[in-house]
Formats: sequence, C-alpha cells, structure tokens
Amino acid sequence: MRQGSARGIFTPIEIAEKTAYFVAGLRPAGNELTAVLPSADDVVQACLDAIPEDLDHVAVLNERRDLRGLDRIRMLRSRQARILISAAQLHLDEVRDEHLASRLRKWIAVKPRLV
Repeated sequence: MRQGSARGIFTPIEIAEKTAYFVAGLRPAGNELTAVLPSADDVVQACLDAIPEDLDHVAVLNERRDLRGLDRIRMLRSRQARILISAAQLHLDEVRDEHLASRLRKWIAVKPRLV
C-alpha cells in the first residue's frame, strides 16, 4: 500500500479503504502479523481524513429524487464518504480515542443519506 501510494498508483481514498478492509480481515486471525498492523484509531483516522468533504458540507439525500439536484462531483464525494465510513465502521469497537469514535458515529448516522 505504501509503495502504491508513493508511486501514485492509489489515491488516499483508495489507500484508506483498502487498508481498513485489509486490517479488518487480518486482525481476527490473531497471528503474529496483528502486532505490526495499524491500530483501529489509525485506520479510522485515515478513513476520516480521506473523506473529501466535511460532515457539514457533504451531499446528503432526503429522497432519491434529490439526485437530480446534485452535480457529478458532489455525488462522487458523497459516495466516497459512504465507502470510507463503511470501511472505518468495521473498526469502531476497537477505537480507543473517544473523540475519534464520536466523529465516526456522527458520520455513521449520516451514512444512510449519502449517495
């Protein structure tokens, strides 16, 4: 992942999402690799940092017909936020930083209305 990022193969959004799913898949195995995996806090922070819009400005839908009023960029950013929140949500139970967990919970509450 680091090499892919350094070489510009993956975007920060892709790195955060792939890392979150990778770590979530390995952590339950309980093998020696878990000691070198990023913490849940680091994974969630990376996902939240990669969201291209802040919570107050992200495009949300109250009804599906609201899609007609969104331009392509706003729809894409909202979708990226939903994807990153889904990935981060896998780590919520392991997050130690309460402020970070609270931020994630706020995003989770909005997630059903994201594109």
